Amino acid sequence: MKFIVFEFETLSPAIITLRRTSRGFLSTLNYIPAPTLKGAIVAGLYRMNIVDKKFLEEEARNPRIFVSNGYPVGEGKSYPCHPFGYECKAFHAGETEHHKTLNYAIEAMEALENSKQPSFKTSCSKGHLAVEPLHPNPVIPDGNSLKRAKVYSCRSISVGINKHKASSEKGMLYEYDAITVGQRFWSSAAIPDELNIESNKEFLIGRGITRGFGRIRIADVKKLLLGERASRIRDSVMKKKRVVFYALSNTLSIRDGKYMPYPESIDLSEVGGRCGIKVSGRLLNKEVYGRTGMLVGGWDMLRNRARPVFEHAGNRGSIIVAEIESNDDASEAIAALEFIGTVESAFGTPITGVNMLTPLRLHPMGGESDGFAS
Repeated sequence: MKFIVFEFETLSPAIITLRRTSRGFLSTLNYIPAPTLKGAIVAGLYRMNIVDKKFLEEEARNPRIFVSNGYPVGEGKSYPCHPFGYECKAFHAGETEHHKTLNYAIEAMEALENSKQPSFKTSCSKGHLAVEPLHPNPVIPDGNSLKRAKVYSCRSISVGINKHKASSEKGMLYEYDAITVGQRFWSSAAIPDELNIESNKEFLIGRGITRGFGRIRIADVKKLLLGERASRIRDSVMKKKRVVFYALSNTLSIRDGKYMPYPESIDLSEVGGRCGIKVSGRLLNKEVYGRTGMLVGGWDMLRNRARPVFEHAGNRGSIIVAEIESNDDASEAIAALEFIGTVESAFGTPITGVNMLTPLRLHPMGGESDGFAS
């Protein structure tokens, strides 16, 4: 198994939307969902004859490719905001940014690691009460400041033409909201050693690909060494009784046909086993902070049907406080968790791209400049 971070850009408008109406697809998302991005990559590898139908069938049953959500890249990499960040909507005279933002994750982290309840800010440093939480929107961190990441969209309106009258067809007016050309996103992936995601490769993503929508190009690929990240985790967080984890993905747990927004525990041996790491133990999740939201499972290519939609999954950017129970050195498995997450099963269909967690103390969203980034 190898671990990479890659950036991609849109070559044509991409229809990645929140809702479908009788007249089209509206409300562009400000990120690319993991199932959508993984589906585009797997389908693209198949079209390029890099993988065959047998691989697709096996991947649909027992996943070996894990892809995270795609987040915007603008003035820097963006990440989903945790609950400990806000923007003051009141005007701040003399400030560089008229609407002041604050990332107070360090303060909250210290409380959580010491089994205390964090305090949530209800006013800014100047006493303004017009404070808007930024969770789970993508933001660009800069120390204890945050900047909203922007995703630009356009609207396309088309009409069906009657081939006999050469005029518009009644009731066939369609609208599409789409991400504009030239937008960049980043994502992480864990893939088998025999596969490659290479720069300049093109894939098709989202709706309307037969009409020219959704062309993307891989702009940059960076390979990561899991051992280096594991070493940082071993030195910085493994000695702590409670570890504060930050979710780069949605969170979800499915047990006995029922689902919960957050897992009560995560089996580290299962995570490690997917990438050849022998380890025992688990994360016992004690507290969770974050909103819930909708999670669309994507499309099952093997069965040619939609995967389930979960109305109340944990949102991107959620914070999970956990205790590590393991007699082994679990640092490498915890490092892999950021890229692999867990595999949940709903109606016999595996759900990937969930529960991708990393220690907040070592991440840029933790508010410390020396944290590693995906």
